[in-house]
Amino acid sequence: MKKLLLVMPLLFSFVVCADDCKTEYEQENYEKAFNICTQEAMNSVPYAQFYLGLMYDFGRGIGEDKQKAIFWYEKAAKQNDSGAQCSLGFMYYHGEGIKQDKQNALYWYTKAAEQGEPMAQYNLGFMYYNGEGIKQDKSKAVYWYTKAAEQGDSFAQYNLGLMYDKGDGVEQNISLAYNYFKQSCYQGDKLACDKLEK
Repeated sequence: MKKLLLVMPLLFSFVVCADDCKTEYEQENYEKAFNICTQEAMNSVPYAQFYLGLMYDFGRGIGEDKQKAIFWYEKAAKQNDSGAQCSLGFMYYHGEGIKQDKQNALYWYTKAAEQGEPMAQYNLGFMYYNGEGIKQDKSKAVYWYTKAAEQGDSFAQYNLGLMYDKGDGVEQNISLAYNYFKQSCYQGDKLACDKLEK
């Protein structure tokens, strides 16, 4: 199996500014985004807190600071921002800027996955498949991989292909395995493409 890869009601004025924060971030205007996001994050705007966390996490527009990234991710995650919940899960899983804690990783991935965050769904499937932080449960792994695969996550598609190909935790289904490998291959996953050639 592949290794892990790497909404609350708001006042109208906060939504507009948070969108500016997001827009500037997505356009890679990190210094401008940092200023806007900081201002709005201080006013408890979840999206701004999440983007501020990203900037500290990856050193965009400001020096990298994992502790501050966690601080802002936690604030946004507690307001149900699924991106922040997934990022927080990742940091707990890998012990980045915080003591490794797979129970907390599982908790935050679950919160994000239940809101439809595909990366969290994939990571949750991975944890269930491998029994990391929870009792191994391949049926739950299939459930979460399927949720992520339906949203186009190529890693989930590949892992589902493997499971159906071997009948690992599911009834063997070569046709379904092929379809998952094909979907993953179309997105550039070389391992999935190799499976199609066999």
